Amino acid sequence: MTCRFSFLLLTLWVLAPIAAAHPLHSQVTELEWNPNSRRYEVAMRLDAAGLEAALSAEVARQVRLESADFDIEVVQNYLADRFEVTQSVTKPATQLSGRILWAGLELELHSVWLYFEYEPAIEGVTLEVAAPGSRRARPTVAEVRARAGRQDRVRNECLLDVRPESVHSIQLKSAGQTLFGHCDRNTPCVIPQRRSQSGLQHVINSVIDVDLRSDTPSR
Repeated sequence: MTCRFSFLLLTLWVLAPIAAAHPLHSQVTELEWNPNSRRYEVAMRLDAAGLEAALSAEVARQVRLESADFDIEVVQNYLADRFEVTQSVTKPATQLSGRILWAGLELELHSVWLYFEYEPAIEGVTLEVAAPGSRRARPTVAEVRARAGRQDRVRNECLLDVRPESVHSIQLKSAGQTLFGHCDRNTPCVIPQRRSQSGLQHVINSVIDVDLRSDTPSR
């Protein structure tokens, strides 16, 4: 019983920051680097009402995502000003801008998914792109440098103008690994990192193990 109570308290303490984030303020951005197209494939989930409020303020008129006359360029322009990914092999980073290639959107009950590709600005190196249909056995020197020391910087300020408490959970898949980070009003730009199991997680696992053993009948 004591173990279960301790586990409950520990769980509540761990989950408190997550629970404190209101669903309206929790946004998600998933990116996957495609080495063939040299673009990021992006899926971004935003609160639908928040995006409508942001777009309405942007164009000074009422915007409804489900409206038949909805202009998709309004969203594209909004994204272009507030979302950016920069690849860098040098420090510090300079202000470079990439390009958004729109794919579409999907409305849910309270959320909207935005789908697009992002062609990044690559700082400190120019990658050689193979001609369509050609096959290159060995990567160029520039590609080797980019893979070895590249950092992906993600900037996401969407909805921060209308909902400053918003937090964007960033998940980046690249080169066989998944990196994580978050963007908010204090840190709108982030370099996603690996998520390692913390010592606290070890404590939680230990408590769970002790609690399970406590339920085993003694002989």
